[in-house]
Amino acid sequence: MNYLKLELTSFIENKEASTLKNNTFNQEKADDILSTFPINDEEKLLALESKLTTYDPGYNDKLVSAFMFASEGKSISKVTNSLLRTIFTDTFASDYSWKGQKEKKKLENYKIFKVIINCVGKKFPNSENYKMDVIASVMNWFAQAPTRILRDEKGIKNLKKRICQQDNHRHLKMMIIHYNSYNIIFYYITIILFPGKSN
Repeated sequence: MNYLKLELTSFIENKEASTLKNNTFNQEKADDILSTFPINDEEKLLALESKLTTYDPGYNDKLVSAFMFASEGKSISKVTNSLLRTIFTDTFASDYSWKGQKEKKKLENYKIFKVIINCVGKKFPNSENYKMDVIASVMNWFAQAPTRILRDEKGIKNLKKRICQQDNHRHLKMMIIHYNSYNIIFYYITIILFPGKSN
């Protein structure tokens, strides 16, 4: 009985160690595949499209697996937005729209979005309309890129302002400390030089 118990314990421990090793490998593999992202210019987008077409027949599957590993969210829109944040910068996104509206560059025919749709479909296998939901999320995310840029710039500006205020506050405190120190020193010098006037 003890022998069987030891064998079972050893099997479970080996299984857990194997699972942990696989998870670590997946993380490392995902980081390696995603190291070229985010895309911040058209040259990188075209290079990715070429890679998806000719570079490696299995690259699409690898990319889907990496995206699934890195994506976050419990709804189609949140997962899609998470993927888009991983793949594109807001600056890049501000020059594009799904159909090329408002004189922007057109996204609709790029293969990377088929990869995104495939990834989301695997995460939500019971959703019948996931393709349309993904496209709607993509359209909205790209349309909101200029707003996010302005918000981030405003946030950075406010942060710099707070830092400046804190620096000024620290500077003022130091001035007060120095002023008080000078007053104390002056007071004791007065006592030493003019002991009769200290009262």
